[in-house]
Amino acid sequence: MEAELREVRLPEVAERIRAVRQMAADLTKSGEYLQALRDMNQVQARIAELEVAIGAGEMIEEPWVPPGQVHLGSLVTVAFDGERETYEIAGSIEATPLHSKLSTESLLGKALIRHQVGDEVEWRSPDGVGHARIVGLA
Repeated sequence: MEAELREVRLPEVAERIRAVRQMAADLTKSGEYLQALRDMNQVQARIAELEVAIGAGEMIEEPWVPPGQVHLGSLVTVAFDGERETYEIAGSIEATPLHSKLSTESLLGKALIRHQVGDEVEWRSPDGVGHARIVGLA
């Protein structure tokens, strides 16, 4: 994640800033320039956040999980009322639900851990009780 931000996203934003600087006479009035600066600040803040998390982190042994059970790193496909969704089970820092990466700390993530294809899982949320069936695992 940090490498992607440093090697891909940061250079992309820097190039946008350079391009706008060349085209705009008054940068203080350029919405595109101001947005690029905000994007640069966000990328740099995320890199700093990841550096702190990595520096404060410690290696922990993941408990052994029998083959065929959902665990950290699994790609799991679940069916909700006939709709299928595939998620990667990730740690809390790597989780990005919009990109189908569920945290092991999320309600659904916790419900899926240590289950296998064919299992029905249930979780409680402020909206009520959720149900899903595991239909695929890789």
